[in-house]
Amino acid sequence: MRALIFFKYIIREFPNLLVASSLILILTGIIETIALFFIAPIVDLLISSELNESSVISQKIISFLSSIGLPSTIWVVFSVYILLNIIKSVFQICSNFFILKLKYALCKDITLGAYDDFFSGGWKFFRTNKQGHLLNTFLRETAIVGDGFAGMARFAASAFQLIIFVIVPFYVSWEVMSLSILSAILIAIPLLLIGKISHSLGEKNTSTSNDLSHFIQEYFSAAKSVIGFAKQKSSLKGLESVYDKHIDATLKSQTFTSAITISYSSLGLLGIMVTLLSAQWFSLPIAETSILVVALIKIVPIIGFITGEKNLMDNSFPSYEQIMRLRDEAKKVSFINGVKKFSELKDSIIIKDLSFHYNNDEKVLKNINIKISKGEMIALVGKSGSGKTTLVDILMGFNEPYSGEIVIDGISMNEYSQNSIRRKIGYVPQDSTLFNMSVFDNLTWAKNDATLKEIQRACKLAHADEFINNLPDKYFTLVGDRGVRLSGGQLQRLALAKAIIKKPDILILDEATSSLDSESEKKIQNAIENISKESTLIVIAHRLSTIINATNIYVLKKGMIDEYGNYGQLKSNKSTFYNMLEAQKFR
Repeated sequence: MRALIFFKYIIREFPNLLVASSLILILTGIIETIALFFIAPIVDLLISSELNESSVISQKIISFLSSIGLPSTIWVVFSVYILLNIIKSVFQICSNFFILKLKYALCKDITLGAYDDFFSGGWKFFRTNKQGHLLNTFLRETAIVGDGFAGMARFAASAFQLIIFVIVPFYVSWEVMSLSILSAILIAIPLLLIGKISHSLGEKNTSTSNDLSHFIQEYFSAAKSVIGFAKQKSSLKGLESVYDKHIDATLKSQTFTSAITISYSSLGLLGIMVTLLSAQWFSLPIAETSILVVALIKIVPIIGFITGEKNLMDNSFPSYEQIMRLRDEAKKVSFINGVKKFSELKDSIIIKDLSFHYNNDEKVLKNINIKISKGEMIALVGKSGSGKTTLVDILMGFNEPYSGEIVIDGISMNEYSQNSIRRKIGYVPQDSTLFNMSVFDNLTWAKNDATLKEIQRACKLAHADEFINNLPDKYFTLVGDRGVRLSGGQLQRLALAKAIIKKPDILILDEATSSLDSESEKKIQNAIENISKESTLIVIAHRLSTIINATNIYVLKKGMIDEYGNYGQLKSNKSTFYNMLEAQKFR
């Protein structure tokens, strides 16, 4: 059944490669069949130079050689036999090439398909899955699935070879081969019926590999904390424990798979013994017995190979199941995506009676109502956990509201293409990261056709140009993995420049000044005021000094709007916002 699933996938995705591989296999089988028949005259000529009493097969081969003008000497017959085997080897190499090509084409197809499905599933999919498991799926499981597909192809190739090798001996003596094949099948049946064990071992192997990848990814991401808390040794012990479990599962899985092939190769000698005894019983000529023995010598390892490949497929199937399960999961959580193209904000964004919760937990947002007019700067403030970032995530389309809706220019947000909205949004998240590229490349990643002049303008606006000009290669300096070579403040200023360079209609800043010193904060405040002339701003602010000029400030408390108004109004209310100001010693 598992082999059939793999086979259906190949037929659906790569029919041309499958046809090409099949044709080469057929040619290889035909050539190998012809070569088998040449064994009879070789044996007869070795026994006696006279072919008057030779086997029927030998006489037919000699007659064929005479018809094409070749003498019936041992050297000619042996040379033709060697030539046929060389040609067969060339076709086998071609067959292996196509199997490998098919394997990597399938790996690429599954990897790209999974990547597309995962990102189409949106942030909800990534939020509900362990990053280490996803990395393991791409780095290990897809390779194992590729091996499984290749194993299926080799399984089919070996099965075809087996049919060829069985046809020839049956032509020579169906009585002898019936007994031989029966004994070979009786030996193979138990080995073919233990696929459940192999599948179970494969599941354990996949599970421990997921845990290993998750552990490494999690601790690498928290490298600064691990070092800062002096937890290097304890984390090493944790890694050792996880690794030991994976080694144990891998050893059992791989040993079991290899044991099947090796066991059959040894047990297959019984089949050869049955062939020799049967040939003697039926008084078969030595030349024809030689064909049967050579055929069976080839058949035994092929049957062993088939059982091994079958168990390889069983072992790799859990990896295939994990990939397909994750892809299906991503498709189920994909966000509602409309077809209307969002070109620009013309009037307003209205948040109507919006509520949200994660899974079946208590609501994080409750009946939120906000109107954001074009050109306004609105701010969201409140304690950690009050729902500010969650609300922005819904505006960005990362999460879908439980109830209520967002209306943009009189049209429900669900009717717009999500990507068309995001292309018009500049977004600076709370945890800004950069790619391991140069400053220039990171900024052109946000806007492909950005010129150096545009980049410099954006960096100047974000007050990032000052430190960039002091870098070794200025705009072409590598920033390191996730921008590790920059300070937190430098990282946030570059993230702001990356958002500005898009010249967005809507700019969302999620605590964009949290890592800045007072001087940089003032500069960013000036930058925000300048940007507000060109864009509609939605600012999540911890430092309340940055939102003095906001049109409206919404104070969130336990997922609800506690109060709202401009800076002066909220300050004079002497309520929640006023208390926040007091806590910051800012009046």
